[in-house]
Amino acid sequence: MAGGPLELVFGPNVDPQAWEAADEDERRQMIAERFEISDTGHLLLRHLLIEQMVSGEPPEVWETAQRLAGQGIDHDAVLAQLTIALGRTVTDALDDRSFDRDAYARRLRRLPLPTAPEIEQVLLDAAAEAVVVSSEALDARVVERLGHADKELVETLIDHVEQHLIEDFGPLAWLPGDRTAHVPSLCRDIVLTHTVTEAERTSGTLDISFDLAGFAHVVEPNLDGTPLD
Repeated sequence: MAGGPLELVFGPNVDPQAWEAADEDERRQMIAERFEISDTGHLLLRHLLIEQMVSGEPPEVWETAQRLAGQGIDHDAVLAQLTIALGRTVTDALDDRSFDRDAYARRLRRLPLPTAPEIEQVLLDAAAEAVVVSSEALDARVVERLGHADKELVETLIDHVEQHLIEDFGPLAWLPGDRTAHVPSLCRDIVLTHTVTEAERTSGTLDISFDLAGFAHVVEPNLDGTPLD
């Protein structure tokens, strides 16, 4: 790919001298603003990754970045995948008290990872088939169906995608006993009942936070065809 590491990170109008003149805190601020990163751990990893690419040490980092970009992968997606590989290796290093450079290189060679939309579709299909399944079993099924060589990195991505699908009353939900439910399948054809309170009668509203909580997952709820707010 044309350009160097800083161009991949900051775009074609980057000023390399600004990066070289900046201290560590200033460089992290540049990265935080570029990627809108607020999490300290994520920021430190992204900073370390960029320093590796700029210094060429280890050389596999920049080589992998060029390879992925050459495959037409968006630059931000390239950096995200490299950060995942680095993050997993750093996590292992905290346990082993040693950074395994060979393991890092192997992870880089196994990139690219499946995209988030690919993982989301496989995850939803597997969850819908099971309706309710242990989270561990669901992850194992998704890993098997994706068939990627680096199961650990794929599992990391699955966790992120699953969290997204659960937030804001998404199509998945966690249940007691470390189980995951596919909400549309679980709630299909069910009947929910609720005793209307005097306050609800007066206000003309219903509290759906508890026994009518299933309605929070309905995109366009209606009563006999009349939309409900």
